[in-house]
Amino acid sequence: GASRAAGNLRTRLCLQMRVIMPAPRITDLPPLLEATVGCTVRLLVNASDPTELGARLEQVRGRGYLVAVRAANATTVSVYRSVTSSLLPDGAALGLPSDPALCPTPPNRTAPSCLPAENWVAYQLTWQPRRLQEGFSYRLCFEAVAQIQGLAMVGIGGAARFSCTTVTLRRCAFCAQAGDSLDSVAKLWRAGSWLTLWSGNHGLSNVDALAVGTRIQVGAVLATGG
Repeated sequence: GASRAAGNLRTRLCLQMRVIMPAPRITDLPPLLEATVGCTVRLLVNASDPTELGARLEQVRGRGYLVAVRAANATTVSVYRSVTSSLLPDGAALGLPSDPALCPTPPNRTAPSCLPAENWVAYQLTWQPRRLQEGFSYRLCFEAVAQIQGLAMVGIGGAARFSCTTVTLRRCAFCAQAGDSLDSVAKLWRAGSWLTLWSGNHGLSNVDALAVGTRIQVGAVLATGG
């Protein structure tokens, strides 16, 4: 009876288990980028998860701690107001880099890895701004999302899991597309004669066949002093 119960108490063991929490983080992005309608913006967004222990990536990766990147929000800013959305601006997309050379080489690997979830992962923002988007600033924020055993742990981690950049689109400027001439650009932007554009773009060597990506000033930009 009593002696047997006492013996059982002496043989009990207690285990204290600690679950290591993820701590995803994004590398700092450039605070400000300038862009032009028609030219493609490309921005690498890198993330990792050393966990709350600050462990080496090869250690936690082997235990299933991975990380991915998602767009957190985008704020369109003008002189008059700011509008925040959970969606990237029209024409912008976040995905894996198209060039494998831009992907990181994970710990204990010998070649770059372009996977949607890794521990040290690279995503790429690709955006070719369109007409009517110019003249605004776009604050784009991204979030590193921990993944364990294929489950996304959204909201887990501190402030380091977020990073933002602001893209400012130049006014009255356009990047030439394939087949563009100064005359076609003048018609597209309703800038009058091609001669009007040429007066502000004297450096062009061939107004009839513009090289792709040539930046064209399509109007005067006036600045006022306070």
